[in-house]
Amino acid sequence: MAMYGAPVGGSWGGLFSDLVRVPYADAMLVPLPAGLDPVAMASAGDNWSLSWRLVAPHLKARPGARVLVVARGSIGLYGCASPGS
Repeated sequence: MAMYGAPVGGSWGGLFSDLVRVPYADAMLVPLPAGLDPVAMASAGDNWSLSWRLVAPHLKARPGARVLVVARGSIGLYGCASPGS
């Protein structure tokens, strides 16, 4: 859960709850691409979704295009491993 714009320590309920409140969900959530298992992706954090958002739209517009990923750590690694990259 991204805490973007939300106060620290807010009472959003735990992720073992039946329902979870996600502030700014329209801006912060990313739909899973077809073929990805939601259960397997449940542990993916902001680093994966950020990397996918930075790479996937460009490859969708130009399939097979070469991409240079300039990043270090998990964001760079996830960007290289994003679907379609």
